[in-house]
Amino acid sequence: MQQMTDTKMEGPSVRRLAFAITAYCVTSLAVVYFNWWLFTSGFKYPVFISWLQQVIGFGIFLGGSTVALYFQRIRPVFPPPVFHKSVLAQVAPLSASFCLTIAASNLCLQKVQISTYQVARSLTLLFVLLLSYIILKQSQTPLVLAACVLMVAGFVINSLDPGTLSLYGVLFGALSSFFQALYNVLIKFTLPAVENNNQMLLFYNVLLSSFLFVPVVFVSEGMEPFWQSINAAEHSMFVVWGGILVSGLLGTSLNMSQYLLINCTTPLSFNIVGLIKAIVQSLGGIIFLGDKVSAESLLGIGLSTVGSAIYVKAKHDQAGVTARDSENDVADSVVVLETEEDAMKSNRVVASAVTPDIIVKETTEDLATPSTVFDVKV
Repeated sequence: MQQMTDTKMEGPSVRRLAFAITAYCVTSLAVVYFNWWLFTSGFKYPVFISWLQQVIGFGIFLGGSTVALYFQRIRPVFPPPVFHKSVLAQVAPLSASFCLTIAASNLCLQKVQISTYQVARSLTLLFVLLLSYIILKQSQTPLVLAACVLMVAGFVINSLDPGTLSLYGVLFGALSSFFQALYNVLIKFTLPAVENNNQMLLFYNVLLSSFLFVPVVFVSEGMEPFWQSINAAEHSMFVVWGGILVSGLLGTSLNMSQYLLINCTTPLSFNIVGLIKAIVQSLGGIIFLGDKVSAESLLGIGLSTVGSAIYVKAKHDQAGVTARDSENDVADSVVVLETEEDAMKSNRVVASAVTPDIIVKETTEDLATPSTVFDVKV
């Protein structure tokens, strides 16, 4: 019986984990590179496209939920659409911050190079720490604060080089970092409204975002993207709507692959994957797109990357301390067990108490990765 219990606690299979990591990295990189091309040389209305991404995503969820009524195996991915006004009201602030994050992120992506995009958005950790302290009264370890200082220094140094990071790129990057930090903090308060069901939260978020994005489009871009998408010349109609459709499908795939990865790993592992992906993304911009490289940009990228690595190390140390404390708490409460059944029950309690996935996911600061959780940056 003990062997069966241990096997059950091992977590996802290696094959599933490898698929989740690969799917997340591929879709995340594809979204960034494709959107950058679309915003800079194709259809230059990033907020309008961001809105259509949510509309396409909502349509995919409705279609998937309909199919899930007949194929129960996909219900965890596409839960039945249930609408509760009280839940909509509780999710609305989260969706509003989500919309503003994506809008500012895509505007930032339009104004910067791929290689410096991560640096432009590296203030997320700073804002998360500030909001966590102000709202949740959470303090941080010196190592986390050191990581934050390095990432802010990378942002400031890179901002001094107008050749690689424009003023608008800096402003939109800072705005997206703030709204993403707010989004990350709000997740902790919003998940209980959907009974901690990640997929249901994603469904409500996509639904609300499909409507909340409309005023953001009008304020930032007016009616021009609507007219241009309708009146595009015949030869460019395929490029415009084909690009919009591909961008929407990639965005939805990214959200789904991210939730799959979050469910397969701990936040610490997610941070590591995000860090590696960010490095590959920056190198790809330099190698394949010929991004300009200066001493300031290289130093900024280096400081942000080192800061991200230190943050991951700090989270690793914190997770280890939390796990040991939880294990000691359980050990202190162990009583003399008189039957084999009681012994098996106790083993299950101890195993669940020291599972990093259960322990770490309850902390809000782990929701904020240096690259970003939920990858709302694209």
